[in-house]
Amino acid sequence: MDLELTVERYLLDCHEAYNLGTVNFDPRFMIRVSQGLQKKGLPMNEVSQSRKGQHPFTKALLDLVKFGDLVPLQRRGAQERGREDDL
Repeated sequence: MDLELTVERYLLDCHEAYNLGTVNFDPRFMIRVSQGLQKKGLPMNEVSQSRKGQHPFTKALLDLVKFGDLVPLQRRGAQERGREDDL
């Protein structure tokens, strides 16, 4: 995947349309992209992700996924129809 044609372009378009305040990124995955965006005028903020620094909700969600306790809806659209028997 060409990140310059996808992610960078998307963020540049968002910045142009919405005047983004700051773009947070994880340097482990986005350092090269962030450097290019910063050169193009986007305000970039490095935020390293770790278990220790995660929001409590994120930790809880990851635990649900990790231990197999997250139960997905069986049929897409059941909630929109309001039919609990479809769940």
